[in-house]
Amino acid sequence: MTRKTTLLLIFGFVLLAIIVATAWLSERKPVPLRISEETTFFTEPLTEDGSVDYAAALNRHFRKDTLPETNAVILLQRAVGPSEKVPNAYYDELGMEQLPEEGDYLRKLDREFLSEQGLDAVAIEQYLDDYGLRLRQPWRRADDPVMAAWIDLNERPLKLVHQAAVKNDYYSPLTWNKESPPGEHVLLLSILNYQPENMGFISRTLRGRAMMRLGEGDEDGAWSDLLACRRLGRLATRGPTVFDSMAGHRIDADTYSAMLTLLKTSESDTETLEDYLRALSQLPPSTPIIEILSHTERCHFLDAVCSIASGKIDGQAIIGKEGRDKLLAAKLVDWNAALIRGNAYHDQIIAAAKLSTHVKRCAATEKVFAPLKDNQSLEGPVFWRSPTSNGTAMGDLLAALMLPAVTAFYQIETESSQREANLNLALALMKYRLDHESYPKKLRELSPEYIPEISKDLFSDTSLLYTSINDGFLLYSVGPNLRDDGGIEDRPADQDDITVRFGETDATSSQTPEVEN
Repeated sequence: MTRKTTLLLIFGFVLLAIIVATAWLSERKPVPLRISEETTFFTEPLTEDGSVDYAAALNRHFRKDTLPETNAVILLQRAVGPSEKVPNAYYDELGMEQLPEEGDYLRKLDREFLSEQGLDAVAIEQYLDDYGLRLRQPWRRADDPVMAAWIDLNERPLKLVHQAAVKNDYYSPLTWNKESPPGEHVLLLSILNYQPENMGFISRTLRGRAMMRLGEGDEDGAWSDLLACRRLGRLATRGPTVFDSMAGHRIDADTYSAMLTLLKTSESDTETLEDYLRALSQLPPSTPIIEILSHTERCHFLDAVCSIASGKIDGQAIIGKEGRDKLLAAKLVDWNAALIRGNAYHDQIIAAAKLSTHVKRCAATEKVFAPLKDNQSLEGPVFWRSPTSNGTAMGDLLAALMLPAVTAFYQIETESSQREANLNLALALMKYRLDHESYPKKLRELSPEYIPEISKDLFSDTSLLYTSINDGFLLYSVGPNLRDDGGIEDRPADQDDITVRFGETDATSSQTPEVEN
């Protein structure tokens, strides 16, 4: 066979391969997205182009049967007033009237207010650095006339806040930012809820007044403010985003500290302490973070996949240029497989979140994330793989990039539950001391007369650490690090015990708390 003949044969084989490959690829048409519970999770409502309107679906889910007259958010909005950030659509979705620009709204303790009080620039910055102490410790009007004036100015809107706190519902819708360019596709990730920032501001105002009332000898008024704060924190966890949940738990943590301050200075009798316990038992439950993981966070993922699949975004912002380029062409990916894969990961996370202890939840979650840490799903030639295989690989890649750090959410949630248990035990210990003129040697002496059941340490799943010292007591959980730090809470130093310390106790006490078996 001549060299020329050989070359012709090689050329013929190459040409045939090209023709076959071209024909094969031409038949690999893009797989249309399938609207189903298995793929898109929600199946309605749909947009004009036939895709799921995830914002509307989530609003429908979280709104449930909330009415304007039962919705705490409407009263809170009337208390804080309008904002240039909040679009009219937000008020429309709430079913409330547009708020006038001027009104008797909550005033922030900001540079503008401080300047109006006569402080110069240096004094303003110093005040903003120091005023947080007034939110944690009792004080009197004479101690801080500036903050007292701020609280007096907010008296009327704080009445609305108290009215909001006793409402049964909390619905804050997801709405488009009014600054979004018209006609530009916006991911669900970018759609905002406007309450978390407000909740922090409202909480600080209530706690500031509570500590002033406590300093002025008005324990009932202080307790009323702090109880309203706790209720609002619980309600805030019903919001649709992790930011709502985190805001609620942050309020819980700050108010817990303020309530302990009140109890440490209290001279309450047994009846009052029982009233406190009863009030705490009647607080609305926090909404588990699992509700947000199962719906909003899942939909963040699904919306991103659908947006890439439909060409509304090119995907580079999410998966990076390298990941995008590896796709070669959208018709090489069955995006339904990516959706199914993402749903499977979220289902596994939900299953882990339902386990009985913090340690078990975290361990199970780590198993879910372990295969994704060094994800190599798109390594190698994706060109020759099936669209389904590529879709599954894309699901893995996007899951590795987008699944939230759920163990951190579990931790925050468990901390809130532990603080609640600690507070109830502190009140029971105070009741015991009124009857016996001393604190018990063992926590088990409280049950069942002073408290129905002694809570375990929700982190270690063992008994809480407790000791009576001198005329006080030390009670604590080992916290997220699962290490006994001697009742010390110093997060930067990784000492994270969740502690109640009453009376003449200190962190350096040589007496070691005991674990009760």
